[in-house]
Amino acid sequence: MFTPFAFVKTAPVPFTGILDTYSSAAGAWSVRRLSSTYTGSILTVRRESDDTTEDIGYTTNGDLDTGAISSFCTGTEGYVTTLYDQSGNGINLTQSTHIRQPLIYSASVITKGPNAEPSLYFDGIQTHLSGAYATSSDSYMSVFCVLAPFDTGSTYVAYAQSTTTTAAPAFGVVSHEDGWFGDFMWGAGQEAQYSPNTTDLAVGAAIRKSSVSQNVVYLNSESGSIKTAATDVTIGPVITMGCIFSGTNSGDGTFPFKGYISEVIVWRSDQTSNVSGIDSDMGTYYGV
Repeated sequence: MFTPFAFVKTAPVPFTGILDTYSSAAGAWSVRRLSSTYTGSILTVRRESDDTTEDIGYTTNGDLDTGAISSFCTGTEGYVTTLYDQSGNGINLTQSTHIRQPLIYSASVITKGPNAEPSLYFDGIQTHLSGAYATSSDSYMSVFCVLAPFDTGSTYVAYAQSTTTTAAPAFGVVSHEDGWFGDFMWGAGQEAQYSPNTTDLAVGAAIRKSSVSQNVVYLNSESGSIKTAATDVTIGPVITMGCIFSGTNSGDGTFPFKGYISEVIVWRSDQTSNVSGIDSDMGTYYGV
């Protein structure tokens, strides 16, 4: 007698993101899905040909839906107007001025790095996105990002604040000709820094602790040194990605970043013990 094969339906593997492992982020922006609890869009794209915008989500694997971007932007360029906060805190980064919006599509979706994952391109002139935190006096801050500077030795990963400065940022990813990679700023220009010798995609991090000697920056898990001393300050309300002090200089910002940014996650806590794990997660996904 013939016995038919029994087919067993296998349940799909549930999605797990970096924020499921390293929770309680203060803000999280990326070209991939970061948490199993996040169900919103990844970003909003503006189509240059007619200025129409469209929210772009993710695939079942948590990747940015690049097919949707390509379909929407075919024959023109696409710019990011909103990068949604996936931390659950609603700190979306936006830009309404067309010439200040980072590029995501030009003939094809812009990619960077060995795994050819999507990335936002900032032109180093005036492109940036910004949002707002609630003011806080937290002593500990940890910023991790995946980015590639356009020029060797020219990129910051900065978390900056000064309640005495006009439109002071809480954090920014910036670049300029005399810059350093992993520049972690707070107070009146106080900073930590890391100078790279490559323009390849990298995982950068900056951790601010209450003790001056403990402030540190990282490039692909390798630690750098602080440039100047730190002081305890109140974290200001403005967040910028792509420059420092957005809203000044007619909105162009100070120290504009030139290069590619794929992901930025901020914790209002000391993540020193998790540097290796966070770096590994980001590095594996983007091929760093």
